[in-house]
Amino acid sequence: VLQLFKTLHRTRQQVFKNDARALEARIKINQEFKSNKTRLLLRK
Repeated sequence: VLQLFKTLHRTRQQVFKNDARALEARIKINQEFKSNKTRLLLRK
């Protein structure tokens, strides 16, 4: 799960390079990941 989280952020950085507003997608990614973290961990 953590590897997926890291990969998602690396992808976001590459896709939205030089776009400061789009780079703020980081906040949304973190919020969604945290809200689903328990459910993801329970699937294991």
